[in-house]
Amino acid sequence: MKILVGILIFLAIVVGIIAIIPSFIDPEATVTRSIEVEKPVEVVYSITKDYNQYLKWNPWSKLDRNARHEITGPVGEVGSKWAWEGNPDSIGTGSLTIEELVQNQAIKSKLEFIVPPMGTAQDLWYFKAIDSTKTSVTWTVAMKADSYFKRYFNIGAEKFLGPTLEQGLGDLKGLIESMPAQTDTLNQNDSSVLY
Repeated sequence: MKILVGILIFLAIVVGIIAIIPSFIDPEATVTRSIEVEKPVEVVYSITKDYNQYLKWNPWSKLDRNARHEITGPVGEVGSKWAWEGNPDSIGTGSLTIEELVQNQAIKSKLEFIVPPMGTAQDLWYFKAIDSTKTSVTWTVAMKADSYFKRYFNIGAEKFLGPTLEQGLGDLKGLIESMPAQTDTLNQNDSSVLY
């Protein structure tokens, strides 16, 4: 009987600790990485906001080659949306929608995770011309836990998301710098593309 009581007390303590810990975890988490790209700022900005180009370099698409992708709305403009549906154990299902643009300076998008249901985040890009041929690019993902226990996800945000952003920026840099000067432009037309 004493053993059973001891086990119950131990379990109660463990549950209590699990319930209390999130109160000490910041509900907001931000992960930021930067890189320099050897191309003019207008080129880097236009390529980054084009979701047709996004599929060529973003690190998540590489995690599930069989995922289904759909790009809708005006290419590279507010309202442009990339939606994906993949393996729940890798990239899951979600969408990324451009909400605000500042010409050659910033892109703000809404990142929504549907499966697994992890809520929403802000996908933020900042561009600064270093000179006429070089651009500083900063990529930030800002998350806010929409429930008490989802704060646990924020503990490992820097560790797990940081390297992913670094990989993505490296691939974006490689893509843009490999483009001939005459292809450094964005054709901004309404589109709906399935992959």
